[in-house]
Amino acid sequence: LQHRQGISQLRAFLRERWRGQRPLLWDLPMAQAELLEAMHCGLFGLELEKSD
Repeated sequence: LQHRQGISQLRAFLRERWRGQRPLLWDLPMAQAELLEAMHCGLFGLELEKSD
C-alpha cells in the first residue's frame, strides 16, 4: 500500500463503521464514540468528511 492509499482506506473503514454505529448510540455510548473519533483524528491526523 502506498501512504495515501492506506490513509484513504482507513478513512473509508472508519466512515463505514461510524455510519453503522450512529443510529444505535445514545447517552454514554455516544460520548465514548465521540472520544474515540477525536482520538483517531488526533493520533492519525484523520478528519472524517461531513456527509451531505
